[in-house]
Amino acid sequence: MYTEHHMAGNVYRREYLSGLEKLIQLKQGEAEQERRRFSELLLEAPDVYRKKLRDILGWPLNAERDKTLPKAKRILLAKDGEISIYRMQIDVLGVPFYGILFVREDGKCRPFVISQHGALGFPELNSDLLQGGSSNYNSMTKRILQYDVNVFAPQLFLWTKPQHVLSEEEDTVFDDTYESTRRRLDESLKQLGGSMAAFEIYCLTRVLDYFEVQDYVDKTRMGMIGMSYGGFYTLYTAAVETRLKANLACSFYNNRIKYTNYDWAIRNAAHTFTDNEIVLMIYPRMLYIAVGRQDLLFGAQDAENEYEKLKEMLPDDHKVMFEVFDGDHEFVPTDHALNAFMKEL
Repeated sequence: MYTEHHMAGNVYRREYLSGLEKLIQLKQGEAEQERRRFSELLLEAPDVYRKKLRDILGWPLNAERDKTLPKAKRILLAKDGEISIYRMQIDVLGVPFYGILFVREDGKCRPFVISQHGALGFPELNSDLLQGGSSNYNSMTKRILQYDVNVFAPQLFLWTKPQHVLSEEEDTVFDDTYESTRRRLDESLKQLGGSMAAFEIYCLTRVLDYFEVQDYVDKTRMGMIGMSYGGFYTLYTAAVETRLKANLACSFYNNRIKYTNYDWAIRNAAHTFTDNEIVLMIYPRMLYIAVGRQDLLFGAQDAENEYEKLKEMLPDDHKVMFEVFDGDHEFVPTDHALNAFMKEL
């Protein structure tokens, strides 16, 4: 029987891979032209395409909206000056969606801000509740609380073991990093017509449902800030949720064909919704985009190139602000972005 060296067929495997990559590049070029024509329609009928985005992301975002007030429970952690800090769970389709609430309980109605952590994170980390703090959140929750607002910092399924805080014996919920478990959950939800991104964006819309009727929240002044994966959730939540008046997405916006991931490589995205088209869904509401010049995950030059394309699509760009700051993959360390965000809110 004929045998050969195990490397003998490699030239054919390489040609197969090369051919597939060339085919994808060809189709991506064709898709870009189609996406440009698609982007022109977004501004003409935003509600129509907002529904299309919900349908692409899937269940439960594309289901009929639940008009009932979600149930919630909270436990007081501490009073820090004028701010009360609560651990809180909001019921979303029977799932206890968790977060930390920072609220001033003096009877005054204030703006409301969602402060969203990123990958490997949790609300205690981006809210400076842990010893040792964080090297990349730059006290984002504490800094927005310096303004006269109330803040909710949600927990998304993006956590991993905080090595500097917990040992193996102290807690087992961190045994798996988010990647493997999140992918498993995402695959199960996609079999059901949904996705993890759709479910968690839906959770954030239910957060707005709950807080907009609280007497300490001015429902006409609600906004969201997010870093990294939190920037993804800021953009996409604002795209489908028009109640968010002001938005700040840090260390995420970029060329989404080049920087892809199972959460934001949504079905047919090359023909429809990359980051620029998501921004068009937010317009004319305020959006501040910030990227770090030394970011090693998402290149700043690629983001600048995308923003140049975006400016050509926008009727005007005074509602969409863009900053390349001197920093890495982190929440923008200076207050210029937060000042602009609060000026709008």
